[in-house]
Amino acid sequence: MSPLEFDVKGFGAVGDGVADDTAAIQAALDAGAEQGGGRVVVPAGRYACGTLFLRDNLELYLAAGALLKAAPQARYNAPECFPENLATVCGFERADGRHLIVAYQCRNVAIRGAGSIDGAFAEMAYHGAPIWSRPETRPSQMLFFCRCEDVEVSGITLQNACYWSLFLFGCRRAVVAGLHVSTDPRGWCCDGIDIDSCQEVTVRDCVVETEDDCLTLRCDNRRLPAGCDCREITVRDCTLTSAHANAVRVGVGDGVIRGARFERLTARGGCGLNVCGRYLPTQAGTEIADLVFAHSTVVAPIPFFVTCGYGSRRAVGGIVFSDLAVTASRCGYFGGMPDNPLGTITFDNVRLQFGPGAAGENAWDETGMLGRWQGQEVFYQTSDGLPYALLVEHVRDCRFAECALAMAGTGRRWRAAVRLVNVAHTNAREGLCLDLDPAESIAAPWEAAGT
Repeated sequence: MSPLEFDVKGFGAVGDGVADDTAAIQAALDAGAEQGGGRVVVPAGRYACGTLFLRDNLELYLAAGALLKAAPQARYNAPECFPENLATVCGFERADGRHLIVAYQCRNVAIRGAGSIDGAFAEMAYHGAPIWSRPETRPSQMLFFCRCEDVEVSGITLQNACYWSLFLFGCRRAVVAGLHVSTDPRGWCCDGIDIDSCQEVTVRDCVVETEDDCLTLRCDNRRLPAGCDCREITVRDCTLTSAHANAVRVGVGDGVIRGARFERLTARGGCGLNVCGRYLPTQAGTEIADLVFAHSTVVAPIPFFVTCGYGSRRAVGGIVFSDLAVTASRCGYFGGMPDNPLGTITFDNVRLQFGPGAAGENAWDETGMLGRWQGQEVFYQTSDGLPYALLVEHVRDCRFAECALAMAGTGRRWRAAVRLVNVAHTNAREGLCLDLDPAESIAAPWEAAGT
């Protein structure tokens, strides 16, 4: 039996990009809910609207050529519309709790189709401000699914969000598939897909091109019931390109992130793969374990940045990098704290090619990151200036198998391929690789212990 269909134009939607279609589309959603569920169809056209609330057992279907676009004059949700409404992770990000689409405690809810959703970044947040400016106010996450079960978002295009594009918070059993997500390069903290305190989530076959982080795993569960860890996450067959930040980022919050697998990715960004347990001084940090990054390509100035975070007492470890091809130009960093070292880090069949480095920046020889983090509002993750391809410090166990590293550079931009500081167990050894011709390759700078 075909699901009931509710065409938004039958409820008064105009679709000319001028009229406020919020009430008409919401009426179609409410009618579907009253009938026990079905498909709400948005045909081709441009629909200006404010906040739309999804309901149980409903599919919002955007036909090819359909565009839902945020309208500055439309009506939006109040920040206190539900207690878990997370306006912004950090106060200085200045997002105000408004959303374009909200699903709150919904079951069996979906957004599908071939249409687009547009956050109207230029009209709602930008106003001609310089790049990375901090607006006085702006809407929060464009699509917000909070404490929902059995969620699907597939096929559509998400563009021009004023803050994060798609946010899953405290959800269970979700599929995000076949999306094309893009944010304006003039933005600030305009993420792609953010998954916070969720379980059993699959992200696949997506293309994400963002100003800030492309895909993040978080566990900032203070507003959720107890036990909302972030676990059983799979991300595969995606292309992730960040203009300035991280292709993949894991961390933020005070909870637990465990059991995530990232495979068959193409990751490009300022940093390719970022794992940071403690990002903010106001949070204790996340416990992170059992992550796998496999069968992927990483092209980024900083290929890896992995740390428990400055001052964190939470454990971070059990991270595997397997079958990766990496191209980079700055240090890949793996570091714990002297009193809280990272756990096991494993490299298996990883091929690393480092270019000559940032001109004039790889010049200092301080091995610790502690001085960079002290007194910071946010514990930024950057290894600019470190003259090593890989810096491994304060780690319990770091193992390499079937790996190779090649470096290129002149002068003293690179001082060593691998620098080891306070590593309890490793089969690596420090290797010096200075003044290599750009076309020259070297064997791996590690070897099995005792050989």
